[in-house]
Amino acid sequence: MSFTDSKGVTREHVFGDGRLSIMAGPCSIESKEHLIETATGVKNAGATILRGGVYKMRTSPDAFQGLGSNALSFV
Repeated sequence: MSFTDSKGVTREHVFGDGRLSIMAGPCSIESKEHLIETATGVKNAGATILRGGVYKMRTSPDAFQGLGSNALSFV
């Protein structure tokens, strides 16, 4: 089986059925409000899948690295 032959399914979307899939969202979820605002913009722009990072690796340990497991309840 090649990559182009594989299929995946989400609640409302099938990957690999020949339709274009667009995924968008923040690299790092900063708050529940941030995720909701971003989700609205992503949907209005035509994307079919929302993604959001809960952990964000940074070069500086003092920089914001995401909400971690606290953000999992938002997704």
